Amino acid sequence: MKEFIEEYGGVIAACLLSLILLGTMADMLGTNGQLSALFSGFLEGIGAVRG
Repeated sequence: MKEFIEEYGGVIAACLLSLILLGTMADMLGTNGQLSALFSGFLEGIGAVRG
């Protein structure tokens, strides 16, 4: 078990952290998320979309 953790511990940690990051990004990209509101405001600012 110790050898397994030594060999694959970093890979497992990286996978878990990437899943957390992807979940956070998915929440931010939702219909009411901060990034969607920012992008919508940008499009309104350049005149591409009427509010």
